[in-house]
Amino acid sequence: RLSRDASPAAFATIRGVSEFLDGKAAAVDGIATPSDLQIEIGLKDPLPIFPSLLTDGRTSIALAAGDAGAETLYGTGPFQTVSHTPDHAILERNPRYWRDPPLLDRIEFKATLSAAAIAEGFRSGAFDVARDLLPRDLEAVLREPRFRAGLVETPKKNTYFALFNSHTPAGSNAALRTALASASRVQDIVWGALGRFALPATGIIPPGVLGHDPGRRQAHVPKEKAVEMIRSSGLSLPLKLKAAVHPILQNQYAGLTRALFQIWAELGVEVEVGTKTMAEFIEAWHEAQSFDLWLGRWIADYDDPDNFTFTLLNSRNGRLRGYFSSPEADAILEEARAEARPASRENLYRKVEHLLAESAAIIPLFHDVDYRIGGPGVRGLALHSTAPYVNYVEIGKTEGVVGSGEREAAGRQVGGGILHVPIAGLVRNLDPSLSTTVEQAEVLPQIFQTLTLAVDGTRIVPWLASSFSIENDGTRFRFKLRPSVRFHDGRRLTARDVRYSFERLLANPESDCRWQLSAIRGARRLLEGAATDLEGFHIVSPMELFIDLEQPVSFFPALVSYVGSGIVPEGTAMIGSSWRDGAVGTGPFRVVGFEPGRRLELERNPHYWREGYPRSEGIVFRFGASAEEVREDFEAGRLSVALDILPADVETLRHDPRFASGYREGPKLQTYFATFNCHRGPLKDPELRRSLIQAVDVPGLVRRTLGRLAIPAQGLIPPGLLGHSAYKKDATGASTGVSSDSSVQATVSRETVELSIATHPIFFGELSAFAREVAEAFRQMGFVLKPANKTMAEYIEITRKGDADLIVGRWGADYPDADTFVYGVLHSTAGNMGRFVGNAELDRLIDEARAETDPRARHSLYRRVEEIVARDALMLPLFHDQVYAFVRPEVEGFDHVGQASPMINYEELWIRR
Repeated sequence: RLSRDASPAAFATIRGVSEFLDGKAAAVDGIATPSDLQIEIGLKDPLPIFPSLLTDGRTSIALAAGDAGAETLYGTGPFQTVSHTPDHAILERNPRYWRDPPLLDRIEFKATLSAAAIAEGFRSGAFDVARDLLPRDLEAVLREPRFRAGLVETPKKNTYFALFNSHTPAGSNAALRTALASASRVQDIVWGALGRFALPATGIIPPGVLGHDPGRRQAHVPKEKAVEMIRSSGLSLPLKLKAAVHPILQNQYAGLTRALFQIWAELGVEVEVGTKTMAEFIEAWHEAQSFDLWLGRWIADYDDPDNFTFTLLNSRNGRLRGYFSSPEADAILEEARAEARPASRENLYRKVEHLLAESAAIIPLFHDVDYRIGGPGVRGLALHSTAPYVNYVEIGKTEGVVGSGEREAAGRQVGGGILHVPIAGLVRNLDPSLSTTVEQAEVLPQIFQTLTLAVDGTRIVPWLASSFSIENDGTRFRFKLRPSVRFHDGRRLTARDVRYSFERLLANPESDCRWQLSAIRGARRLLEGAATDLEGFHIVSPMELFIDLEQPVSFFPALVSYVGSGIVPEGTAMIGSSWRDGAVGTGPFRVVGFEPGRRLELERNPHYWREGYPRSEGIVFRFGASAEEVREDFEAGRLSVALDILPADVETLRHDPRFASGYREGPKLQTYFATFNCHRGPLKDPELRRSLIQAVDVPGLVRRTLGRLAIPAQGLIPPGLLGHSAYKKDATGASTGVSSDSSVQATVSRETVELSIATHPIFFGELSAFAREVAEAFRQMGFVLKPANKTMAEYIEITRKGDADLIVGRWGADYPDADTFVYGVLHSTAGNMGRFVGNAELDRLIDEARAETDPRARHSLYRRVEEIVARDALMLPLFHDQVYAFVRPEVEGFDHVGQASPMINYEELWIRR
């Protein structure tokens, strides 16, 4: 009786309700009670979703007692009312609750408080759970370790959208609707205006509701094309539309509304807001003929897609039928209501979404992202997307509040201090898609993270992904994302961000690392500029995705561990010089300031998903630091870490009692080698190549010139990877590397032969002594080396064309798998040295190993590759780097250096005070 003017959908479907409300019947004919514990409800028409309609809070069961006008309502819930005023309510535990009783004795709700008062009360401990803070107050609260873990968020089951009136001349014009919808770029304006407090909508059905499509894309056209579409619509410009706009879109979310209308104004379409108050907006639901456009929201009454479609758009009784309805939509919605199978219902609701998108009748805007913050004493706080939003029954509260001593202990546990780190090379940009250098691979993972991570040098583990699995004989990889990951600006990581990051990388013609994703189905079309969508990327839900490959690549998880595949928020264009300027990732630190080639300042990420990390407050990277500067500033305490110093200084610091305990070293995934041109010139002769290899005493050269900073190489593949061969040992136990025998010189012609040589520039500097000894060994064999390059650019061009007899260079792992060495170096078409040594036999083994999923079989295949390289004397392996680092005595948490970049786990380090 009381809901006559706004009857819940569940009541409207019961047989006899209308007669009861009209006074024609004393009871509802469709409701019968055969016994005290049984109720039968008869409906007008078959409706399998009827139980969902009963989740509407307005259908709750209540008992009224007392005199008319002074009734007391009793419910069956876990709490009962003690007192209630418009701005204050107190509830206490219901002693007769039929389920497990709530943990709390009492809850006190306070309303009508200002955002500042909520923030102040929460910080002081007066409030245990808070919401509705201003963005700056929320940011400040989350910086405090005692509050950070108490944040819970979830998208609400509501949708904000724009709806055109299909009954007015302007709103019924399909060309106009399509132009305005396609030019809106809703995602950009939602993120720009609302940030973390909104999730861009892909349709009218919100996340968590059957039929929601998390992977749906919105069509976009440039401004010029949109103007052309409007002009072809037959409507004269400038054009004015009258809109009914919900007050919340004129106040709290006014920035978004202004941005949307500004885009349209630039197309020649002005919007006049015709509703100023909530009463006027509600009236506009019924007076639709006065408006061309409706902008508002719909909040779920019951947890079913029917509530967002049939309830709104049905031509007979839809709430917004005055703006839009169609026979085609009616037919689909009626079928969906009568369908009991979830999969079939989902397909039908996606057909409705497709119909609305194709006609551009609706422009989905966003869903609210709801949040609560629990104080230090609150336990078990969780948030739901429909009412009741907070799980008050399961929440507990510890006695008292966290005192200052406990807070200080927590602060000590987190760590602190600013790390100062030198980098010998230069970092000129922070865009992960442009990552090509060792320096970028060291720095950028602090800001941007990947789905997987290489730990202990070569072991691949889930990282932003909570798990991954291999399917379809190695042609499909399924990833599930961690639900707790947020970007530096507080936005939650979803599968859409991963898809956008991969497509952004593949479509960037300036990227040298995008080929690593080329195995994904459809990637070649993006690489060639023939497509913008990645065909093989499939979004299952916001937290799950799978990737189809063109052919099996067993080590695909290793490929996506490289920082070039780092995840950025969907819609990211340019990477700026701070996290507020587009340099946004999920890493342990976020960018405060960046001076290209000079300095990078990072601060602790307050939203980092690994509890208790990073341990320090921030990092300052200094670029272009010389070896001498690093040593001097490290000894003086101006640097926390020392890297890339001269070998003699390494030995000095190692024997200094102040710094010896802060030294760590380990093998790096990098190999230095001399490659022979086996397809032309004098070195086409395999016997000559074998003689050269036997004549060069590589282990002796390494020991004399590089000492402990290098390990003689036995083959191309470095230690720690499949296919690596253990070193041979001499009588003293020292590594011997490739055996040599100077007696073979007698079998070599003493006629002088000139060889053109391309040399990696690193051999012009810190490795120059080693390079001179190699050249001398070749000279003694009767070969004169003629330099073919002076610069890195010339070296790269020679390796690309194969224009030299000999290459002395190096190869570092792009990803922690042996494939990066055999495929990346030896493959005849894709390998860096393929033009010098590639052949069909090697290609066949390399391709077979790429598709093999059994590690033992892969190891065997890579050993066969190494055996062919040795048998045919294709190259002379030289050495692997022995990477090292020192930290100051006050730096804690440094336990090892990694084989792959970054070599230091910076989030573990902190300064002891």
